[in-house]
Amino acid sequence: MPTDIEDEINDEKNLKPLDEHDIALLKTSGLGPYSINIKEAEKDVKDKPKRINDLCGIKESDTGLAAPSQWVLDEDDIAILKAYGVRSYSISIKKAEKDVKDMA
Repeated sequence: MPTDIEDEINDEKNLKPLDEHDIALLKTSGLGPYSINIKEAEKDVKDKPKRINDLCGIKESDTGLAAPSQWVLDEDDIAILKAYGVRSYSISIKKAEKDVKDMA
């Protein structure tokens, strides 16, 4: 009469390999109903900044300059004028005519 130990040994020798259905069942056994969607969303969130940088053409710069699409040249010109106190001068035409006549 075979014992329980002999039955277990015989069962272990006669194991069949897992098929694709069994493997899929084991992969999904600990997952919740939304876990696949959550993993996809997490992957999208992780990849989004890279895609945005690729589309915008932003490159890391050691100089700290912004991308050309973010430049505001008119405001930069005004800031330079205010910072350096650049003034425009007007010339009196009558005085210039007098100086030219005196030279002749």
